[in-house]
Amino acid sequence: MKSIFSSTGIIVFLMVFVLVSCKKDPENSFIGKWDVTTHVYTVYQNNVKFSEENYTYVSGEFVVVFNADGTGKFLENGKDGITFTWKRINGDKFTIVEQVDPYTTQTTDLELVVIKDTLTWNSTVVLGTSGEYKFVNYMVCSRL
Repeated sequence: MKSIFSSTGIIVFLMVFVLVSCKKDPENSFIGKWDVTTHVYTVYQNNVKFSEENYTYVSGEFVVVFNADGTGKFLENGKDGITFTWKRINGDKFTIVEQVDPYTTQTTDLELVVIKDTLTWNSTVVLGTSGEYKFVNYMVCSRL
């Protein structure tokens, strides 16, 4: 009887130790490289759909990189593209600032949702003095 309690005690201790020492599940983190598989880009003018483009990419053609230091970049065919900085607003809501060219930056609010090895990106940019133009991006990415 004493050995059953000892074995049970050791098992409970090991289970508690494992649970306490585990880090947050990394598969729900967006940090890392993401292979864009689908990209839908929709433009609205005065709240009327003006155009919509659907892209499907092969592996490595369009990649998004999120670094833990709050920076990131887009890679096109393995080459550096636009760089950006990111900041979490709360939950799945983020702000990124893209360095479009040496003189231009663009700030975008977006939502990133990670489920296992899939990341979805939803962002909307409104331009014009009265919000005449709205640019909506929806991307689906796979973890690399």
